[in-house]
Amino acid sequence: MQYRRILPMVIACTLAGCSGRPAAVVPQFDPAGMAEQALAAYDADGDGRLAGAELDASPAIKKHLARYDADSDGAVSEQELQDRFAQWEEEGVGFRRLDVRVTIDGRPLSGATVTFEPEAFMTDWVKPATATTDRSGMAKISVAPEDLPAALKDRASGLRGVCVGAYRVKVTHPSDKLPPAYPAGDALGAETSRDAMGPLEEIQLSSHG
Repeated sequence: MQYRRILPMVIACTLAGCSGRPAAVVPQFDPAGMAEQALAAYDADGDGRLAGAELDASPAIKKHLARYDADSDGAVSEQELQDRFAQWEEEGVGFRRLDVRVTIDGRPLSGATVTFEPEAFMTDWVKPATATTDRSGMAKISVAPEDLPAALKDRASGLRGVCVGAYRVKVTHPSDKLPPAYPAGDALGAETSRDAMGPLEEIQLSSHG
């Protein structure tokens, strides 16, 4: 469809502020290498797949299991991991805007620091992204200015966004005591690919963990 062909360019234009020719941000992944690293990190029993408690070690994969588990057997093989990472490349969008809304027990959590930390198997191209929530619990997640993709560094001042990839999501607060799994990044995961997440992500916390 024509819509699918032009969408990456529209996103790139939006990110670059539509100043002149839009800068394309192509994701830099190694699907085969990433799949191998994911198994090396999380395949505790060495059976060549991630299943059961092993998925707890990777909140991003666990949250989006249906997008990885093509044969619906409840486990993720090396080939399924590789295929999913290859889909990110095929989308052709490597950088995007992302807002989050953080609530705890249904109430907005202001003053919380939200950090998207790349999973261990991501390539070095994917950088951490962070922001602090306002009174309404909203925050614009972004990499640091020095970590912007090279194609965007000279295109727009104050640009915000995240790299496409898989992340652990850490939430900390200077005064409110949160259950330990939130600051540690053990409870929340996210995949910032276009088909897994919209422009607004709801992060719902519970004071009981």
